Amino acid sequence: MTWILYATQGCHLCENATLLLQQLAMARFVDWYHQDIIDLAQEETERLGLFIPVLKIKHEEHHWPFSLVELIQWHQEQHQTAVQIPSEILKSTD
Repeated sequence: MTWILYATQGCHLCENATLLLQQLAMARFVDWYHQDIIDLAQEETERLGLFIPVLKIKHEEHHWPFSLVELIQWHQEQHQTAVQIPSEILKSTD
């Protein structure tokens, strides 16, 4: 399952969310991609623009703020498995 990060350029919160997802991806926990809301239908752009960054996992949308720990929890829920979290990731959340 690929996660979608709805974001746009010039959004510092979107950059923060991107960094968290990159950390998670480095540990090979999740596939994700960035979807710029400007490329969506106007209705969706307006709706998501109120909340970006927004992370879509399956049919659920998670609005900012979210943490690396929450991302890991959502991944575990999605796969219903325990995941060993590398110590480098845990240290980066301090």
